[in-house]
Amino acid sequence: MTADELRKELEQVKECLLDLEETYAFTLTKTTAHMGSGMAETLREEHEEQVRTYREKIARLEELLGGSGAG
Repeated sequence: MTADELRKELEQVKECLLDLEETYAFTLTKTTAHMGSGMAETLREEHEEQVRTYREKIARLEELLGGSGAG
């Protein structure tokens, strides 16, 4: 991948992470839907795994670009 392609991918992954965080926050704080504790725990675990995956991908892309200031 070229540096421009890496930068575009990095921005896309950062946007996905932001969307994920906003959706999670909305689901747990701004809705009136009832959710059992088991479902809430499963949602939290899935959220944490997705966040971890996005952050790892961001770190790899930043490393390929030569540091976190490159994006």
